[in-house]
Amino acid sequence: HAIFFGCLACLTRAGIAGVSQPVSRSHIQLADLEAFCQGDGDCADWRSGREREGEQEGATPTSLLQTRLSISLRTVASSGNVTIAAMARPLDWVHVPKTGSSLINILMHLPGMCPFISETATMDGPCFKEFLQSFPPGDFCPGSFQLQAHRFLGDHSGIGTTYEAYTKGHGVIMLRQPEQRLLSGYYYEQHSWPAWYYGRMAANAREYAEVLSGCAVRMLTRDASPIQEGGPPDLAPRSACGWPEPPTAVGVQIARQRLQEGFVFVGLTEQWELSVCLMHAIFGGECRSSDFIDVRPTDPSSANSSIMEYNISELQGLIDVYDGPLYEDAKDIFATDLKRYGLSQVACEPCFRQGGILGS
Repeated sequence: HAIFFGCLACLTRAGIAGVSQPVSRSHIQLADLEAFCQGDGDCADWRSGREREGEQEGATPTSLLQTRLSISLRTVASSGNVTIAAMARPLDWVHVPKTGSSLINILMHLPGMCPFISETATMDGPCFKEFLQSFPPGDFCPGSFQLQAHRFLGDHSGIGTTYEAYTKGHGVIMLRQPEQRLLSGYYYEQHSWPAWYYGRMAANAREYAEVLSGCAVRMLTRDASPIQEGGPPDLAPRSACGWPEPPTAVGVQIARQRLQEGFVFVGLTEQWELSVCLMHAIFGGECRSSDFIDVRPTDPSSANSSIMEYNISELQGLIDVYDGPLYEDAKDIFATDLKRYGLSQVACEPCFRQGGILGS
């Protein structure tokens, strides 16, 4: 069996110190990581996640590391009759806001995922929760999706302390160019803005972006109990994405490591068509027309697979220094996976024809 293993948190001392440095995959002892994490909020989540796993008394850091060796599903094409899809179930969709709620249409129609759902069942409008109420994943997709750590499939819960138990080796995520994602969130009723903390909505796009920078990093390293994401102040959204405290350098490194080792699928919102093609290459099944429709566009007039671009001058020079490195890693992973599966715009033309976005 061609199965590859990787460690929980392969962070070097040099990598901890700076956000921009590449994450090393060299193995270190867990005690070394803990030494770096004293007093750090992101690592506090990581530590409590370890405690929840019920570590055995008297175990050494080395033995603990050995018990946490994980399957790197991205490197496993198949092993006998065991495919990536089978090994990755239940999938844990880490849904970063404004990266594509439409992914639910793809996930629920992958082969074997939702055996009791109709072929015609599609979320084709903004009523995300209503769709899930009509087709509860627990009933229609038994055992296919990780629901224990979420209020519902596709919510925006952080995975800080649940990563080890539920996400690692099962993660699915879409990421988007950070400044574009920030502006999309701002124009979607200031999605995830912490009005509960400020007592008001953001004055402008710049202020919104200053607070919401690092959304994806926070979601990968922290927990929060969202009451209601997005919307006006009286809905009191409390989410990992919109938590007022910015990420730390250690948090960025942990998020990057988790993206590298814990996710079987990493897609890019700007490359939606190729992301659809890649997902089907990994999990199988034919591409569908619903795979390419933006069911919840910020601008309702642009409900197609082409993602609108925003003028980032509204951010007055602000750069998301937290999600930026994570997004660069996502692009590298995406390019590597395309190459691994032999995919390109030309190679994906059969998928595009099946989905009706390319003429026969």
